Amino acid sequence: VNNYAISLTQVSTPWSITQVGYTFSDGNGYMGTGNRKVRLDSGLEMDEFLPEQRHREAVGVRVAQWLPTNGSVQFSYRYYTDNWEIDSNTWQVQINQYVTDAILVRGEYRYYDQSSAYFVKDSYTGAEKYLTSASSLRAFNADLYGVKLIYAVKGSRDWDMEAKYERYTQSNDLEANIFLIGIRLPL
Repeated sequence: VNNYAISLTQVSTPWSITQVGYTFSDGNGYMGTGNRKVRLDSGLEMDEFLPEQRHREAVGVRVAQWLPTNGSVQFSYRYYTDNWEIDSNTWQVQINQYVTDAILVRGEYRYYDQSSAYFVKDSYTGAEKYLTSASSLRAFNADLYGVKLIYAVKGSRDWDMEAKYERYTQSNDLEANIFLIGIRLPL
């Protein structure tokens, strides 16, 4: 796999920054997981088989704006496409607000939608060149809502504690509640 990326960041005003980026990935070789099976119409199972080349491209833009309340808001958009004919759009907004000098609260929302790979089917006979049961290669959309609290401790060695909750829902019946508690210490 070869990965290439380029980005440009520009201070737009004294209170805002804009960033534009492009990535390209060129992968060749075995792309499957090695353990995924595909159930055929006959009831038999076969190993998944995917194309051996995948070329991916993405372009994105992000704008970050400082708020006079000692916070910021960030908007981002990313478009992705590949030669498996998957196209996706990701929209995200994030709001950061200092409650005190040591406490930061972050809220975010992300929406994602994608089309399916050209070889994805609801059922297979076994005569097809490519077979997959991967839900990540099917068309779906997803929502993520999250809130994060960061408490920064200043001293001879700055460190912080954080707690995060995210709610993730996907149109193909995947749902998750994600909890994170962590401590970040400098080395």
